[in-house]
Amino acid sequence: MAAAAYRPGDDVPVNNATHHKDSLSNELLIEPSAVNWKFAGWGTFHREREAAKDLASEVLL
Repeated sequence: MAAAAYRPGDDVPVNNATHHKDSLSNELLIEPSAVNWKFAGWGTFHREREAAKDLASEVLL
């Protein structure tokens, strides 16, 4: 997927996030870090490796 090009005066999404619809027409908000995928109305989903790291840190507390 090519990066979006913005001209001066265009409204630039927050954090240069990219709006995208998947094959099931679910609206996605993709942040440049490529770690978080935000599904409209579903909250934030992390890549499995990041989620496992978060879970491990909670267990160790």
